[in-house]
Amino acid sequence: MKKRILFAGFFIFISNLFCENFPLWYENKGLQFPDFEYISAVGTGYSEAAAKDSALSELALYFEAKISVQRSAKLHGSESLSGNSFGNTEKQRSVYSETNVASETKLPAVSFTNSFFNSARNEYSVCAYIKKSDAASEFQGILSAGILNAAEKIQKSENSKNPYLAFSVANSALVSLEKLQDTAQSLSVLDAKSGSESLKSIGILSERAGGIMSREKPRLTFNVEIQNDAEKNVSYTVQQLLESKGFVCGIKNPNFLISGNVHYSESKNAVGVFVRPAISLQVFSLDGSNEILGSYSRQYPKYGHRDLSNAYAKARVEIEKDLKENLLDSLF
Repeated sequence: MKKRILFAGFFIFISNLFCENFPLWYENKGLQFPDFEYISAVGTGYSEAAAKDSALSELALYFEAKISVQRSAKLHGSESLSGNSFGNTEKQRSVYSETNVASETKLPAVSFTNSFFNSARNEYSVCAYIKKSDAASEFQGILSAGILNAAEKIQKSENSKNPYLAFSVANSALVSLEKLQDTAQSLSVLDAKSGSESLKSIGILSERAGGIMSREKPRLTFNVEIQNDAEKNVSYTVQQLLESKGFVCGIKNPNFLISGNVHYSESKNAVGVFVRPAISLQVFSLDGSNEILGSYSRQYPKYGHRDLSNAYAKARVEIEKDLKENLLDSLF
């Protein structure tokens, strides 16, 4: 009897293996998505979403890009138990997922086949594919617009008579060009000539932007004056950040002033006392125009403790942390 059951189970397994209709891309990906026209990759996983993640990771390797996939999935499960003479149980489920791709070089024009569930292996498979011509066109559009925008910024900075504005606009152009370089390198994978031309343009513009920044930086001298900063924590942090990037601070007759205010509001309840800080900073030109050239402001959450002095100490630590992470990127 046991031999009959084992034989029957083995027969069903083999039957399912050979009777399952495999999609063409699963059996021979190159026939459905030939390499001269497509970039493609098959991914497998315990769910359709996991299979898509796997396929996207393989595609990213083609462009030497790092990706992270954030997935929000809704799992709708319906389980039906239908026992037969061999005692096997069938389980049914459907998975809906949304897949967002974040990468150093964004994967262009990605499409997916319908997923395939291999019951013998108990796993899902899906093929992700990119049509090379569509991807190249998308990259070229991004690069054309980005390079034009950077060139306009550099032209504006070259024409500016204000060293702060010239430096900050050139820096903005340089940051955008650095991001475009990854896109140009990916285009080179698809279209070597077009990618090489874009990289050359990016290199020329980057040199122009860097030259402007080097020329103007010695003229960016600052004093820092922060109101309601009794212990000078904020003033010291701002000055230290500027000096760490090579800017001169605290000299006589500076060209610019960073002025601002720190405000603290207090509250309390049965749990303890709370301090909620806010900061507002502005960059002024000291050429007599008093023109505001840059600014930074932030309203922070409440920080609590059992006593007020420690609540203030905690708030100051969080302000310092925020300034170190965000101030210079905002001002320049």
